Amino acid sequence: ASVIPARSRSFPRSVHILANGHVVTPWRYLPLYAPKQVEWLQHVKQEHCRYELQVVDEDGGVVERRRLAPSPFTHERRDVAALYLSEEEAIAQVVPAELSPRDLAETDILECAGHSLDERGDAVLRPIVVEARLKLRTDAQTFLETATTLPQGMCGAPALFKDDATCAGIVDGIVSPTVDRRDDALTRAVAGAASIISARELRAFLDQAETSRHLLAALARDSLEDDDVLPPLQDARPPVGDGAPPGV
Repeated sequence: ASVIPARSRSFPRSVHILANGHVVTPWRYLPLYAPKQVEWLQHVKQEHCRYELQVVDEDGGVVERRRLAPSPFTHERRDVAALYLSEEEAIAQVVPAELSPRDLAETDILECAGHSLDERGDAVLRPIVVEARLKLRTDAQTFLETATTLPQGMCGAPALFKDDATCAGIVDGIVSPTVDRRDDALTRAVAGAASIISARELRAFLDQAETSRHLLAALARDSLEDDDVLPPLQDARPPVGDGAPPGV
């Protein structure tokens, strides 16, 4: 996930927590999932979901947890959703990344800061940083050439300018490095690349979120129930398994 400061001082939360829509609301993205996953995802609804922010150390151990409000704000066409803390409070060890005002150039160096899924023994998400540069930009999408093909666990990660740590966008997909003769020229050109949703698009999305009457009303009424408590930290592990499509 990516943590971005709120743009308006009147907004009731200090940060937006951005993740991919296919992770937060997977039933809206069934074509991205395998048939076996669709069999049960098609029955999932918003009321079945609970969200939580976890801060992990370099070994994947959970050092801080915060309950998130149950109603994410979703983009109408892009694979991104914004989540919010149930109650306004500081998140220790997390420095929000400002959305960059500048356009990404071929000479810029980025760092994609996310997680790699380590399935040795208990599945654990371990923090990693992968360097990247602009590879190709189309009218609909921006693709990055990364030092290594991004692993599962990197979708939703911020792509940060290395020189000032501002956010150029968030990862919303990884193109398979394997190509076929039947693939079109664009698919072959971006094989193994990461795609991002640009800071410009994210800025417009968050402006919509901060003025959404529906979201403001939801945040005003969202609160933890007395019996809705988090399990102990030592028992917490990031959810993994058949819930995410390959390469995410």
